[in-house]
Amino acid sequence: YPKDAHNQGYQFWMPTLGLFTGARQNELAQLYLDDIKQVDGGVWVIDINDDGPDKKLKNHSSKRRVPLHPFLVDTLRLPTGYVEQMRSKGKKRLFPELPGGRDGYSKNISRWFNSKYKVACGVVQKEGEGKKDFHSLSGTFATHLARKQVPDKMLKQVLGHADDGSTTFSVYVEDFPPEQLLEEVIKRVDYGLDLSHLKRCKRFVIQ
Repeated sequence: YPKDAHNQGYQFWMPTLGLFTGARQNELAQLYLDDIKQVDGGVWVIDINDDGPDKKLKNHSSKRRVPLHPFLVDTLRLPTGYVEQMRSKGKKRLFPELPGGRDGYSKNISRWFNSKYKVACGVVQKEGEGKKDFHSLSGTFATHLARKQVPDKMLKQVLGHADDGSTTFSVYVEDFPPEQLLEEVIKRVDYGLDLSHLKRCKRFVIQ
């Protein structure tokens, strides 16, 4: 990132999206441009769904709308910059460079992330530690918010995890609206990192 050396859009956006949405690898890889939309009077979300023969979800709870963090919307201008540029080029998918396969669109991401990107970042698998791969970004996101005492039901909705709690919450309580999730969950994501250099990307951040 500091060298602005990514060659493909997914290489720039996938780790960033993973860190600020907690979404699964293939959920992000299979996004269409139309899945990035405004709802509830202006809240930008990624609409994670299986509307189409080439889309797959892990389970029923995976279908959800995840609000986009202000860093993605205002600083990196994902929806109004990169998405609109791709649309102007006649593209339909967020990452059209990724080929589909039996298990979705994530094969090339896994290969790149584990054999090149992770290695370049100096991430080493130590004995006795859990596996470090793209899914670790979701774990970081979830742990960060859990330590900030974000309500469990809200966090599960954002992550697309089934609510296995009481009958009252799993059956009778409706989902939280995107505006509330943005204010009470997503905006609380602050890793204390200076990521301002991402804005200087000449190829994938469209001002």
